[in-house]
Amino acid sequence: MNIPNPIHSNKENYEEGVVYIYTFNDGGGIILHEGALMQFEVDSYKPSVVVHKKEHTIYIGKENDRCWRKDVCKGLRFYYYNVPSNHKKQYDRIFDTMKILKRK
Repeated sequence: MNIPNPIHSNKENYEEGVVYIYTFNDGGGIILHEGALMQFEVDSYKPSVVVHKKEHTIYIGKENDRCWRKDVCKGLRFYYYNVPSNHKKQYDRIFDTMKILKRK
């Protein structure tokens, strides 16, 4: 994944998985999550668009005039949230070009 330098990043391991959280200068954030049981505020948002692809579902919407997206793929969840509308394409490009490699 190719992302700009975050102003803050955090990695948290817990019994059921791992979560990475990045925040950026524009107020937007990215969450990468693998595991079970953890819920994020974005999970409660109602999507305006749902796209189903082979083994991949994308939820897209707006909350408080800010853009968000949740991708669910093979037990992994990726989120961006609190993104200004004029930066949405940049965040979409990050998610659309992401590659998920199988573990050996």
